[in-house]
Amino acid sequence: NLGENIAAGDVTNVLVKEGDVISANQAVVEVETGKATVEIPCPHAGKVVKVHVKNGQSVPVGGVIVNVIVAVDRTPAEFATV
Repeated sequence: NLGENIAAGDVTNVLVKEGDVISANQAVVEVETGKATVEIPCPHAGKVVKVHVKNGQSVPVGGVIVNVIVAVDRTPAEFATV
């Protein structure tokens, strides 16, 4: 959610790449709206398998940013060996 009455934002910086291991709530992109630049976190820990956005791209609220493999029985450090 980027704020009231905001339907989309422009990606200004992709903070992860495919293969990165991320923690829960780690920022994955920075998005600029007409009012502010905000970091968008991923709610899950895991391994990034696909990044769907690039710098300069407009992304709608609710749009797919990244796909992450999540394993309940692993710590973030263990994803590096998957």
